[in-house]
Amino acid sequence: MPDATPASVLTLEVEHKGTTALVHLHGKLVAEVADGLYARVRKLIPDSKRIVLDLTDLSNMDSMGLGALVRLYVSAKTAGCSLELINLGKRVRELLGTENDGASRELARYLKHAGDRFVEGLDCLVMLRRDRLGSDGEQTVFTGKGIPGVRVTELVDPFERLGQGTSPGKLSGDTATFFDPGYCARITRMMVAGFRQLSYAPAGPQNVGLGGCGTNDTKLWWTLPEDPRIVGIVLYRRRADGVLWQQNRGVAKSESQVIPGASADTDVFAVATVDTQGNESLPVSPRSIAF
Repeated sequence: MPDATPASVLTLEVEHKGTTALVHLHGKLVAEVADGLYARVRKLIPDSKRIVLDLTDLSNMDSMGLGALVRLYVSAKTAGCSLELINLGKRVRELLGTENDGASRELARYLKHAGDRFVEGLDCLVMLRRDRLGSDGEQTVFTGKGIPGVRVTELVDPFERLGQGTSPGKLSGDTATFFDPGYCARITRMMVAGFRQLSYAPAGPQNVGLGGCGTNDTKLWWTLPEDPRIVGIVLYRRRADGVLWQQNRGVAKSESQVIPGASADTDVFAVATVDTQGNESLPVSPRSIAF
C-alpha cells in the first residue's frame, strides 16, 4: 500500500503480516516530511504489536527525521508495541553513531590484531579516516563498490619524495634507495597472518540486530549461515569513545545473547563466528535496532 509524503520526497509502502506492520521507506527522511512520517506510522500502532521500519531505500535522514523515529518509539512503547529499524544505511548509521563499524573498519581492526599477535616490532594504528586528506588510495576502488578495503602505510609519509619524476639535484619516486626491507617484511607478515586466518575462518553472522535500548541490558541477535565449521560465537565490546575492541567473550553456538549490565548507549557491540582452531570471521556490527 504505497503512500507518498509531500513532493514525494519520502514514500512509504506498508505490508501487514498478522500483528506486524512492515513499513518500507523510499527516499529521504528529512525535516519537511518528518511529521508526515510520524502521523502515518502512528496510525499503525493501535492495530500492531510490532512495527518494523525497513530503511534499505532511505538515501538520507537528518536530525528532524531521527527525531520523528524517537517520537514513534515513545508512542509505540506507551501503547505496548515494539518498534524496529532494519537495513540501516550509511547516513542512518552516522546519526546513530555506528558509522565506524562497517566491514572496512573491521578489516583494519582484524589486521591490527594479527600484527599485534604475530609480528614483533610493528606498532600498527587504526586510523578512522577514508584516506589521507586530499588523497584517494587504491582501496577506494573497492570501497566505492561496497567491497571492504584498507590502506596500510607508514604513519608519516615523506611527501617531499612522493611522486614519480626527478628534479635537479633531488632524488624522488619509488626507488630502491628508500626501500626499507625490514619494515616491508613486518607489514607482509601482518597481512599474511591476518588474511590466512580470515581465509580459514567460517562465514560470518548475518542480520545482526541490537535491542535493549532504554535499559542497562543489551540484547544481540543474528542469523547463522549454513557453515558446518561454526562451533561458537565471539561477542565483541568496546566503549563508544574507543577505536579498538576492548573486550571479547566466547559463547556457545547460538543466535542470540543478552549481556546484563551493558548499556547500548555507552558501549558498541559486534558478533563473529569461530571454528575449532580459533579462526574468527570479521566481527559484524548490528544493522537493525529494536527500540
